[in-house]
Amino acid sequence: DWYDPVVFYLNGATLMQRTPVPWDENASGFVTGADFVEHVVAENVTRFRVERIPQFGRRQLVDLTLELTSPASGKTVSLTTRVRVGGAL
Repeated sequence: DWYDPVVFYLNGATLMQRTPVPWDENASGFVTGADFVEHVVAENVTRFRVERIPQFGRRQLVDLTLELTSPASGKTVSLTTRVRVGGAL
């Protein structure tokens, strides 16, 4: 099984997910790296942070932070987790 690269990025205040697909999504006549689908993951994002934690001789750790702010009330929710690249801690 190969790795499926998934890209997360901010489009304004919207967190997007871009996933490659094995079909001709863009109707170019070829299946290439330009064939992908995008989905909204979260809206009203005020912070999206991915930080690699240096580890020597061990698996790579990554800290993820997602902060959402309500446009109506201004209340903020922040979610943070640490994961190991390639699996759980």
